[in-house]
Amino acid sequence: MKIALANDTTKQVLQAWINKVAALPERHNLETWLSVAEQSANNRQSEREDIVVEMRGFATASGNPETLIVQSVAFDWFDMEGEV
Repeated sequence: MKIALANDTTKQVLQAWINKVAALPERHNLETWLSVAEQSANNRQSEREDIVVEMRGFATASGNPETLIVQSVAFDWFDMEGEV
């Protein structure tokens, strides 16, 4: 079983997305979003399933829910024995 851990790429992708879609980007905690992204990556049923992060509409500039599909290459992947 592989475990996803956020890295600098994950941080950059999420921060760019937050800056683009959030009504008040400065109010968003990047560490919380990193945790959400890791959870999404680790809860997938297969490696083919998308890694999706969603911001609810009340927090977005558009007023609509916004989603981000994070590519698996944006994470470091580890197995139970060590790095893959």
